[in-house]
Amino acid sequence: MEREKGELFKSFAYDYSAEERESTEKETERRKAEEERALKRKEAEERVRQMMDRRKAAEEEEPGYVPKFEAPEGMVIPKSQRHANIVEKTAVFLTKGDKQLEIVLRTKQGNNPLFEFLTPTNALHPYYRHLKFLISSGLYTYSLSEGDQSAGKKKKRVIKKVKVIKPKVE
Repeated sequence: MEREKGELFKSFAYDYSAEERESTEKETERRKAEEERALKRKEAEERVRQMMDRRKAAEEEEPGYVPKFEAPEGMVIPKSQRHANIVEKTAVFLTKGDKQLEIVLRTKQGNNPLFEFLTPTNALHPYYRHLKFLISSGLYTYSLSEGDQSAGKKKKRVIKKVKVIKPKVE
C-alpha cells in the first residue's frame, strides 16, 4: 500500500513546463534587480544627506558675513561668506545680462537652496536687488576674495582684439 501511495503521488506530481520555469526565473531576476536598485537609491540618498549635513555644519562654523557696503536698516543679509559670494557673482552676471537671463536662471536653479534669493518672496531678494542697483549705478564694484583670486589666476583667459578687414566690393 505504501508503494502504491508513492506511485500515486508521482503520477499526480506537477511538472513545470520550460515556459513556466523561465517566467519564474525572470520574475526572480526582476525582483533581485529591483531590490538592488532600491538599495543603490538608498545608498545615494544617504550620501547626499551626509554631504548636506557636512555642508551645513561647515556653514554654521563659518563666521558671519559682513557686507562691503552699508545695507539699509532691516535688510536681511547672507549668513555665510560663501552664500554672499554666490549672490554677488550672480548679481554681477545678471546686471550685465538681460531680464530674460534672470528668469532662465531662476527656473534652472529652482530647487537649489543657494539660489532661492532669485525668488521675489525670499528674504534675501531685497539684498540681491539692492546689490544689483549698486552695481548698475557704479556705486559698488565686485572684487574677488583672496581664495577666488588665486583660482581666477589659474583660469584666466586672454582675449585679444582682432581687427576685421572687410573685402573691397567693386
